[in-house]
Amino acid sequence: MESVSDALFKEWEKELKLYENKELRASSKKQLQKTKAHYQEMLASMHTAEKSMEPVLKTFRDNVLFLKHNLNAQAIGSLQSEFTSLKKDIDVLIKEMNKAIEHSNAFIAQMQV
Repeated sequence: MESVSDALFKEWEKELKLYENKELRASSKKQLQKTKAHYQEMLASMHTAEKSMEPVLKTFRDNVLFLKHNLNAQAIGSLQSEFTSLKKDIDVLIKEMNKAIEHSNAFIAQMQV
């Protein structure tokens, strides 16, 4: 914003030289000075607001990180209980597979007799 404003003010100042009418030039120059003064006030106010935002943003960033990490910890805890349940299912499945292997081995053994 500042670079654009500076460019506009510089352009305005250069264009003052283009006036043929001295009264219009003087009026435009006066308006330029008023506009610059109002702009400086607004800019100072914006910089003050910007400085006051940083601590708020830092606190907000800290809170977001804490919530993110806390939720990650909860998700991991939830995965642990899911894994425990899944492990039981896997153990049951392995036992059933071993039984099926035993039956198939017995069947193959009978075929060879």
